[in-house]
Amino acid sequence: MKTTISIIETKRGWALKVDGCYINWDLEKRIKAIKEDYMPYGATEWVSINALRNFWHKYMPMIIASIKRPYRSFNGSLIPVNK
Repeated sequence: MKTTISIIETKRGWALKVDGCYINWDLEKRIKAIKEDYMPYGATEWVSINALRNFWHKYMPMIIASIKRPYRSFNGSLIPVNK
């Protein structure tokens, strides 16, 4: 399976999109994939591309694993997607 990775420019920085999912990294260092067509509430924004790349290199296996259990952003909360 081929993984697509995009760095998206936002109003406040840069976001990471992997296989159509925006990445959320919370204060407790948990990684969640958010399956939305647009920039969702809850997607993490990095202040620089270098910081985002460092995050990718350090947490790549966890990021890829999070895509298998995506979430939806609903009224400011992340809700697991039922498969």
